[in-house]
Amino acid sequence: MIIGRIGTKTWSAVVTYRGENIRIISVRRARNTEVELYEST
Repeated sequence: MIIGRIGTKTWSAVVTYRGENIRIISVRRARNTEVELYEST
């Protein structure tokens, strides 16, 4: 799982690695606990 910010919103993405490619499985707005985790690092 990848958590990151685009503008003022925090997003959560699930990805898979296929050789040299990164494939996005899903992207959604991050939950509050994920935002806290992202901001604590």
